[in-house]
Amino acid sequence: MASTTERLLHEPESAVAKALASPLAVTLVRDVYADGSPVDELLDDSRFATSEAIEHHLLDSAVVAAYTPRPGDRPRWSPETAERTLRYIARRLSEDNSYDLPWWHIPGWTHPRPRALAVWAAVTVVCGVPGIVLVWMLTHSVYTWLIGIPSALVGGWAAGDRFTELSDPQRLESAGWRDTLESAGWRDIFTRGAVVSGVVEWLATGTLATLTSPLLPGNNTPPAWLCYLTTLPLGFIGALVTGRGYRIVAGTPFLSARAGSWYDDVREFYSRPPVAETRSIGPREAWRHHIGLRLVLGLLTGLAAALLTAPLLAWSVGLGTGLVSGVSAALVVGVMTGPVGNLAVATALTAVQLSTEEGTPVRLMGFLEDARRRNLLRATGPVYQFRHARLQKRLAARGMNPR
Repeated sequence: MASTTERLLHEPESAVAKALASPLAVTLVRDVYADGSPVDELLDDSRFATSEAIEHHLLDSAVVAAYTPRPGDRPRWSPETAERTLRYIARRLSEDNSYDLPWWHIPGWTHPRPRALAVWAAVTVVCGVPGIVLVWMLTHSVYTWLIGIPSALVGGWAAGDRFTELSDPQRLESAGWRDTLESAGWRDIFTRGAVVSGVVEWLATGTLATLTSPLLPGNNTPPAWLCYLTTLPLGFIGALVTGRGYRIVAGTPFLSARAGSWYDDVREFYSRPPVAETRSIGPREAWRHHIGLRLVLGLLTGLAAALLTAPLLAWSVGLGTGLVSGVSAALVVGVMTGPVGNLAVATALTAVQLSTEEGTPVRLMGFLEDARRRNLLRATGPVYQFRHARLQKRLAARGMNPR
């Protein structure tokens, strides 16, 4: 180190002196040679004839140095995996002419067809089988196959198609950011006005069902408590679409009638200004909040759909039929309003696809946060950025031409 110091003091025009005049280079020297590696190698004029050569060397070594195992620090990912991943990310950002890495844009980095096919197959099996069983219990005929199987295939296709839409570039608020993160979450979705509106809707529909059920043909008139129980989900959906959670049910068959823009005036009437956040929300917190709140609300909507159908069918047809119908309704609606419409889920599945195609980590969000802790990335609000723009450019150039 002494010879480096002497070169800096006595040869200000040398390549190493010019290179280390940059704060970026000083920071990179600290990171690259933190383990006591010989920094004097930078004095080799045959290898580093110019300040640019030194800077390129430091930039090329930054990722490897950050992920080299040290006593007390065993990185989860190897230097090769980390560099391959950051090269790919830098190349993608350069292609988009951007320095920002919004995690909700990651689903647009790969072709959505494999993910859509996977969702189609999973939804067809998971949601279709209970539906086919329900049709069999109701008909006991060939209609089980003529109705059940095509319905399962169409439902799976609808889920895959909706999931594909998440691959299109979009602003996060259009996918629920303002509904979940720039607010107090549950309190802003279920405002006092929205809850009152939902309760009034439930009581009104429950009373109407109680009064009209004796007029239906047959002698098996459901009791008042059953009418109020089966209409309770209508109140829940009403509170959801009247508040800031209307996008949860948008695009879901039979539930999205009031999720359109024509209902915005009603929502505005019942809404209140979002509670201002007092803390900074980083990318990983935004991702976790998004997947948590929206996923839970979607699954609750599925349970509401089950409650809408199961008790009445159990009363009029039989307990077994009611249970199967409840499971079928909960799965179909819960899947459509929960994981299928969730950008965070789409990001996670895209990470699996990228791992297969590009060799990046399966837990990509975890890797990005780890890279931030290792000072390769930084968080600016809900997006990641490379800590140094020159590092991004250098990695992007090497990603396009690895040699």
